[in-house]
Amino acid sequence: MDVVTLSSNRKITLPSKICEAFSLSDGDSLLIVKEKDGIHLKPLINISHLWGVDSMVDTKRALKEFRDEWDKDLEEKSSL
Repeated sequence: MDVVTLSSNRKITLPSKICEAFSLSDGDSLLIVKEKDGIHLKPLINISHLWGVDSMVDTKRALKEFRDEWDKDLEEKSSL
């Protein structure tokens, strides 16, 4: 487990091993989710990483399922 410190201007720096594990780079966005047990950061998908994914078999169905799951999860988290 890693510990980060909140700076005077309310910023944190993520450890490099976390950034590498989630393929995070400068400018990537993270979703802040307030939960009963604390704050969770979730990487948002960079749409440019999906380039060409629509040519894959069953992609539309898979993306719809993913969107539905994401919307449901986001709705549940935002009601906290």
